[in-house]
Amino acid sequence: MKQKTEEYVWVTFGNSDKTGSFNDSKSGGAVLLALGQKFDPVAKICRSNNFFLSSSIEEPWGEREPIETATLRHAVITISDEMFSGVIDGKTAFEYPLPQNYNGGYIGIGTNSSGIKISDIVLDGRSAEPSEGGGCYFSADLVFLHRQEMPANLFYLSHNGVYERTANGGDVWIRNVPLLFLRERRKAFSLEFDFSFNALSQESVGVGEKVRDPFGTFIFGPPPQEIFSNWDICGELSFAKKHERCFELGFSIFKKEKSLFVSLPKLGGVRISTEPPQSAEQAPVEETAIFEPKETLGIEESDELIGSDGTKIKLITDKRYWAFEIYNAENKLIHVFNRWNLMFADDRGVVKQFRILLPLDEKESVFGTGERFSEFNQRGKRIYFWNTDPCYHGRPLSGDCDLWRGYKNVPIVSSSRGYTMFVNTAANGKGDFGHSEPTQMEMEFDDDRLDFYFWTGTPIENLIKYTDLTGKQLLPPKWAFEYMAGGSNGFWYPGGQRFADIYVPKLEALLKGYAELGTPLAAVYCEGDVGVHAQAYRLAQQYNTRILTWQCADVSHQTAKELYPDSELRDLPF
Repeated sequence: MKQKTEEYVWVTFGNSDKTGSFNDSKSGGAVLLALGQKFDPVAKICRSNNFFLSSSIEEPWGEREPIETATLRHAVITISDEMFSGVIDGKTAFEYPLPQNYNGGYIGIGTNSSGIKISDIVLDGRSAEPSEGGGCYFSADLVFLHRQEMPANLFYLSHNGVYERTANGGDVWIRNVPLLFLRERRKAFSLEFDFSFNALSQESVGVGEKVRDPFGTFIFGPPPQEIFSNWDICGELSFAKKHERCFELGFSIFKKEKSLFVSLPKLGGVRISTEPPQSAEQAPVEETAIFEPKETLGIEESDELIGSDGTKIKLITDKRYWAFEIYNAENKLIHVFNRWNLMFADDRGVVKQFRILLPLDEKESVFGTGERFSEFNQRGKRIYFWNTDPCYHGRPLSGDCDLWRGYKNVPIVSSSRGYTMFVNTAANGKGDFGHSEPTQMEMEFDDDRLDFYFWTGTPIENLIKYTDLTGKQLLPPKWAFEYMAGGSNGFWYPGGQRFADIYVPKLEALLKGYAELGTPLAAVYCEGDVGVHAQAYRLAQQYNTRILTWQCADVSHQTAKELYPDSELRDLPF
């Protein structure tokens, strides 16, 4: 839920070390150049520009003409014996002498932010792709931190040769992520590639424009408590240990030891939690508010775990890079959970929140989250998992408000990529499904215990697993699936007058009209006084239908005293 102020593609060359930071390499003649755009909050426009860093060149962002963000651009970076230059869309963008101590080295290319796309990378006339065995070296951060080799699909989604950066790698520190590092050293070369930016604009960085329903306001009911805490990624792997029914990985967070337990519920999928699994009999949900499965499968001595539904979990237990790769029954990689996309927040030495980050594919849809008032597909939306009165009465679904409130929020999401994730908590939470970062889903909860189930398969298959865990819905009577009519207060009392001579004839006309059409009504929804009027029920009986109504459960102290005359006033509910 951060705001972006700049986007750029960067190229670095002359690096003496592929695992060291650029700040260390530039003293040895390495050069970092960036092609991008930066938002100017004063002028409120985006400026096209580039910057350079080396031992002899320190040029910050300049001020150049605005560019179209979605336009595909072609870049050619050329390094000769004494000069380096850049040509963008056929026009020379820069030309500089190389640092005097430049002696060649490793070449890298990457991005700083989600949504940026790179394609058709060509080095000296030959294609260069970030694929296994393709002559590339992928690493975590560029400028400040030392790096660790990791697969590119942690941070880049591939669509027909186009590599799109996602933000599933953690927080601010993970800005500059390489797409590839060439394995061989070069002194002179020509590098070509296409690139485009996503959506850096006044809106994406916030210029103070007010909306009718700003995110974070609660008109009715108490708002969730705001927690002010410090976020951090998980530390390096301390140990990996096999137990009878789970696999434990230890790491440090906020200078304290913590563990993640990976288990296989018999009902299917995988469970990841900071507490070891129990059975529903050992820890009933009525006492804990945590759903435990009836049974958890035993764990074999292996780095690959297979669930009852064919879900496969591959454990990677390198000290600096540990992760859980999750595959479906067809052996397709669905997602990678690692130390950078499972985060925790600390408040004065106590862990109080956790965050789960997942990438969003270009055409991915997200469903679920409980009762909503917006579209069925939650892609591009943000919500609170906090039950409250939405009070959207009369508000058009026009996009002028977030429609983030819900009466009945459920922390479960299903994705068109082929998975369902249920976060096993009753705590307040937030969901951001590509609203702030178009290529990232973020779910955050005010709970010290991280616990979630991850199921692969179709939504129907996964909902069966979910209800196997949480309980089956009682089947309503047959008539509940038949045709109904009616409306809210605005339908029954258009002028605000609540008199029997207005709504009783209206109900009778409605019932008579459907009868003349030959359309039987299973029920009529009668909100407000009409739903408690005896004449309404007598009319419904005549037409063989039912009355559905909604009533406040409010009880005044005076009414409560009348109902419970033998009770003291202070003991009565209000």
